[in-house]
Amino acid sequence: MCVFTGMYRHLQARLRSNAESVAFYGGIEKEGKIIVARFKELLRHHSRLLTKQWQFGMVQVSTVALCTFCLSTSLCSPIVLLKFRANLLVFLSCWLPVGDA
Repeated sequence: MCVFTGMYRHLQARLRSNAESVAFYGGIEKEGKIIVARFKELLRHHSRLLTKQWQFGMVQVSTVALCTFCLSTSLCSPIVLLKFRANLLVFLSCWLPVGDA
């Protein structure tokens, strides 16, 4: 992330330093395209990073919830476990395809 942010900041600083030359020689479109392309790279990378962090967080939260549930139900009666299993099967049957569709 720091590499993409650094490259984008460098382009901004370069444009700021050479703004007069860029405007005088008509390089506004070319410089604009370069900066927009780098910014899109930065956004794409940031989006991928946030997606990975969200996925990791979901796995982590799910694992903690499952472990907590398993520990709490292991102390309960076996009837609670059977009810959970039955409810889980009903829930999964709603999401799994049945027969030839």
